[in-house]
Amino acid sequence: MPPKFFKEIDEATRVIIARNLLSFPLQDHFIAIQFPDKIIVLCDDGPDADLKVLKQYTHIAIRYYRAFVSNAPPPGGTGPLRIALIHSHEEKGAAARLFNAMPPERQQLALALAEQAKTQDECQYSVRKNEDWKKTGAPSLQLMLAWKNVPKAGFLYRLSKIIYHHHLSLQKMVATYTGDVLILSLGLHGVEGKAAWEEADIDDFLKELVLAKYFRVTDAVEATFTIPRLLTGNEAHLVRNFVSFVHQVLVYTDPNLYSHDNVIEAFCRHPELTVQLVQAFQAKFDPKNHSLRRYDKIKEEWLRLVDKLDTGQAINDTRRKQIFKQTLSFIDHTLKTNFYEPNKSAFAFRLDPHYLDKEKFPEMPYGIFFIRGMYFIGFNIRFKDLARGGVRTVIPDRMETFLTERNTIFSEAYNLALTQQKKNKDIPEGGSKTAILLEPFEVFAKEETIYREEMEAEGIDPAVLEERLKIYAKDQKQAYLFSSQRSFIESLMTLVNCEEDGSLLAIGIVDYWKRPEYIYLGPDENMFNDMLIWISNYAVAQGYKPGRSFISGRPGGGINHKEVGVTSYGVNVYMEETLRFLGIDPKTTPFTVKISGGPDGDVAGNQILNLYKFYPKTAKLLALTDVSGTIFDPAGLDLKEMAELFHKALPIRNYPPEKLSEGGFLLDLKTKREESAYATQTLCWRKKDGKLIQDWLSGNEMNHLYRSNVHQVVVDIFIPCGGRPRTLNDDNYISYLIGEKPTSKAIVEGANLYLTPG
Repeated sequence: MPPKFFKEIDEATRVIIARNLLSFPLQDHFIAIQFPDKIIVLCDDGPDADLKVLKQYTHIAIRYYRAFVSNAPPPGGTGPLRIALIHSHEEKGAAARLFNAMPPERQQLALALAEQAKTQDECQYSVRKNEDWKKTGAPSLQLMLAWKNVPKAGFLYRLSKIIYHHHLSLQKMVATYTGDVLILSLGLHGVEGKAAWEEADIDDFLKELVLAKYFRVTDAVEATFTIPRLLTGNEAHLVRNFVSFVHQVLVYTDPNLYSHDNVIEAFCRHPELTVQLVQAFQAKFDPKNHSLRRYDKIKEEWLRLVDKLDTGQAINDTRRKQIFKQTLSFIDHTLKTNFYEPNKSAFAFRLDPHYLDKEKFPEMPYGIFFIRGMYFIGFNIRFKDLARGGVRTVIPDRMETFLTERNTIFSEAYNLALTQQKKNKDIPEGGSKTAILLEPFEVFAKEETIYREEMEAEGIDPAVLEERLKIYAKDQKQAYLFSSQRSFIESLMTLVNCEEDGSLLAIGIVDYWKRPEYIYLGPDENMFNDMLIWISNYAVAQGYKPGRSFISGRPGGGINHKEVGVTSYGVNVYMEETLRFLGIDPKTTPFTVKISGGPDGDVAGNQILNLYKFYPKTAKLLALTDVSGTIFDPAGLDLKEMAELFHKALPIRNYPPEKLSEGGFLLDLKTKREESAYATQTLCWRKKDGKLIQDWLSGNEMNHLYRSNVHQVVVDIFIPCGGRPRTLNDDNYISYLIGEKPTSKAIVEGANLYLTPG
């Protein structure tokens, strides 16, 4: 073994390794030795050796990894032995040892990269070629990177797959964490023994490497294209973008026929056609080698092959042809993209809207941006060149909901932008909307498990541990939300930040639009002050011409809608006029109301405040539903108490249940108990026979009550101030009826698209 091995591994451990090597041939040349503080793996060396090792430990956080290769085969072996040292918890002094082992200039570089990574989402890296690698025996390529908030579970395995797929061999990998920043040192060489740059396209490798944090690649696309090397990893990412976009377009034709899985299947079923689509995209947008003449030639030949497609399964052939032709339409209508940019966190495409089906989307937008990033997809749609609209971030609570929302996120953005366009009919600015759909936070459940295990290993008191877990979960959710929003904005900015003549500041983007685009955003759901400030400052720092006006509503500049209650004031005027039309004077005559949306919300909270301020003796709020629960009081909720919840920014589950009247109830979705190993119950407070009781509801009971309460309570007027688009639609409107009569005399819609046009 090399001298560094003997410095790293103590004598007692070396004895254990030697004893295990006696049975090395009998254990299929792969032995994992478990120690209290580390794992040591013995295996044959080879280009995929690290893949084999790291694949076994994707479930743990590898805080320190070091591999040593022998100078000669072990007894019974035919090639060198690889000994991998793994620490799943930060070994004392590991970071210092990594740092001290570097030459002074590398130490300075590591410090600089780590410092940059604290404030940057993108990978901070440095590449150095060892031109004298033959003489020194060192790896030909030295890569050092620093990266913030990298997923701990399975990340090194993901990285080693990228290295392997680029015909590179991992000679040395040392990884450690300092705070939330990963510092990683890689020594790479060509698989066939040549210099790394002689066997691999290093630029292409780095473009894929910097995406390792943001995109999971273990899917059918990897199995069909990357592993057999039909496409590079970056080209496989392009196929995933094809899949995501085409699904968004065709799902409105038939959500079952053009499901996300069926779209993937089409690309994988005919890989030769998919590869040609990638070549067509490259011909149009690769900044180093683009040619519209070559693009047209590839397209012509490709269309001929697609038209001849015949597997004997007519229905499947028709479906796949439609998917393929929609992909070509995507390439045709893309005007510019950041796909070939070197260091990015998401893929962004500016589209000519004329790809849209005019029957389903009859009014043509002016511009569409499609952005796909880490666990999110999003659209920015505007109906005039000069337009403004809010940035809405949709965060489903579970994967089942996400899959449903994914089918409608484009139509949500389109219809909200169109609604804004109608509202803005008398002012110069047209309507626009940005909708970002995030995967639910449960995708990070493994990270939370790792954090718990690390705390338990330190012997933290259980009560303290639970408090830390709550803080950790809150911090992680905020980091997840903010990093996704930053990624969207940064990617959008790359495609719009330009000189006055329209030429983009980003170098190397092939632009077929070639004119200035000035985008104006506003706050919407899940957009908080910290992000509003960041977006405003980012626009200024990037030199974008709109400057701070890139986004409105930020603290210190613009109007805070929640503080002023702009939308709710308009809603209240409509409510009062509607009541008068119904023969009710709300100033003197009692009237009943129900609301969707919580007291902590912008529109609902301010409307509750309006009821309390303007109609304290006549307004009776009988029912309300928000994300935390639902409430009903036949005598009317205490409006003073509801106004207090608004000022404290608390949802309805915080309403004091003792204030409920006889027959009232409060369903608290956040308070649960285990009914069995497989089921939980949810708390529902009820006022019965003058007593407050706890009623624990099963999942079915809870879901029925939560869905039906507001729609089934009979009142004079219903004000939807929150809730997802299409909550009341052509298919479920019967849930709003008792017999054949609606449960309210009128609806004043404060939440855009709560009802469908039908």
